[in-house]
Amino acid sequence: MSIDTQHFATLLDQELDIARQIHDLMQQERGAIRANDIATLQHLQHTSSQHLQQLRDHACGRLQWMQQAGLDTPEQCLNHPDIRAAANIGRLWQDLDQQYARNRQLSQQLCDIVLSARHRTVQKLKILRGRDNDPHLYNDQGKENHLNNGRGYIEV
Repeated sequence: MSIDTQHFATLLDQELDIARQIHDLMQQERGAIRANDIATLQHLQHTSSQHLQQLRDHACGRLQWMQQAGLDTPEQCLNHPDIRAAANIGRLWQDLDQQYARNRQLSQQLCDIVLSARHRTVQKLKILRGRDNDPHLYNDQGKENHLNNGRGYIEV
């Protein structure tokens, strides 16, 4: 049974294009985070969500095509005689795999940046509250002691 390798190559190419666009968006997000540009981040978040949905849809379409062709695993797919004969599919598959790896790496970097910023913000809030490491948080009866060593948010 012969399979439509041209359609499969088109599916891979479209998925690769969207994955590259997502990578570009994540690079822009990294720049906006570093510049503390909230407005740009909000715009990029909306655009990223749309692109991620497109990527999910294309990946599902590719997987559905593979299943319908009886190629349930990547090994079965890449070792099929028709696909092995099409030189562009091997290259597209490898490019897509590498792009996914780059996207995962950049996503992890963004996660680390955001978690670090969150940690710094929490530490600053603790300082503003003035209760960090206060041994007098509870009275002798075990109830919360309402000592306010720090200034309130409004006063600050």
